[in-house]
Amino acid sequence: MSARKWALLAGTAGCLAMVGCAPDYPDHYIVQIDPGFTPDQQEQVLEAVAQWNAALPVAESLGGTQPALSPIVGPCLLDELAPGTLCVMPEPGAPEGGEVEGKGGCDESGVGLVYLYPDAIPGSLSQAAAHELGHAMGLGHLAAGNVMCASPGCASLTVQAGDAAAWKAVRGR
Repeated sequence: MSARKWALLAGTAGCLAMVGCAPDYPDHYIVQIDPGFTPDQQEQVLEAVAQWNAALPVAESLGGTQPALSPIVGPCLLDELAPGTLCVMPEPGAPEGGEVEGKGGCDESGVGLVYLYPDAIPGSLSQAAAHELGHAMGLGHLAAGNVMCASPGCASLTVQAGDAAAWKAVRGR
């Protein structure tokens, strides 16, 4: 197991302190979806990516504009990922402690890591993926009614304006 994965899994209560995240959060991320998810699960992760893209401003690039998140399906080779990549991987079974649906954060090099427990998620995998992607982009927990609320019971099923406002605030906008 890579050092990145060990560091992430050492987080508590399913949420990670953003200590070690790159101080300059990018406006554009590559979201690498590990093929270990079933096709249905991949679709739900893609739905989470689409929710964030609908809520966030487009990123400016040399070739024009692009969505904030660009998804690809491919294996997450943790020691080879570049900063600005969010790697989404399945974890089999259920985590210790029971109520955690996933873990999201980033490491010291700016690579975002998202681990989801599809077998432990009673509801929508897309909701859990959207929440954990938010952590990997540098967001903490927000008030009830946002996808970034601390527990599934208070969280929105989709990315909301408050989530997008927090994304902008982290980036000084």
